[in-house]
Amino acid sequence: MASQQVLTLLFKVRILTWDHFQFFFRFVRIVKTMQHTILLIEDDPLIARSLHQVLPSHYQLETTTNLESSYKYLSKRRPALIVLDRTLPDGDGVELAEYITQLDQTSPLLILSGKSTVQDRIYGLRKGADDYLVKPFSTTELLLRIERLLNSTKHQRNNILHLGEVQLLLDQGKVVLGNHALRLRRREFQILSYLLRQQGRVVTREQLINHIWPDGTIPIYATIDVYIRRLRMMLGSYGKMIKTVKGFGYSAQPLPKP
Repeated sequence: MASQQVLTLLFKVRILTWDHFQFFFRFVRIVKTMQHTILLIEDDPLIARSLHQVLPSHYQLETTTNLESSYKYLSKRRPALIVLDRTLPDGDGVELAEYITQLDQTSPLLILSGKSTVQDRIYGLRKGADDYLVKPFSTTELLLRIERLLNSTKHQRNNILHLGEVQLLLDQGKVVLGNHALRLRRREFQILSYLLRQQGRVVTREQLINHIWPDGTIPIYATIDVYIRRLRMMLGSYGKMIKTVKGFGYSAQPLPKP
């Protein structure tokens, strides 16, 4: 018998009061909000079933099976992590990877694919994937990669980072600059959040690469410089808070008051 049915029975025979009943469902809602929601975009039910079996209880697995249903899901929800199959019934999953990159999503993206050449993997990573796992694979390896991605991005729900008039809303993927809000693309958001966590300290390009691309897929320093330049442009006058420390890297410093 389901737990809800048991509680209903106990309530009817007056073993539980209405206050007990309400407390239970408030507790269930709280527990659900503490779970990491993983969106699996995969049309193979065997993979979905295997992943569901190995995931610990603090992960909540939700699935879509094609591009159309995935677009609808992502327009309304923000999962902690996305696992995406490239070969879907209505198209290449890379199309969705590009869409996710353009959103204010900060959710890391792991691509699954039978396309195993170096060119295929580079293509997927360049389109926005944070990791790329070739089929067939071990579910244990998949779980380890999921945990690494979640740990490396350090998602902290309902947390805010401050630097002067700049606020970074980590749970919303949004930056508040004075009196207006700004949406950043995922990479710029991750770089800014790392700089704000280290505010006042110099962050090297190598540290940024290891934090944002922990598998070392983008090892060239010039790439970081491009992202920093783009980030400064997006922040407008607030971009001056990102200081270049020649020969070392970057530092986030509060702007002087006018």
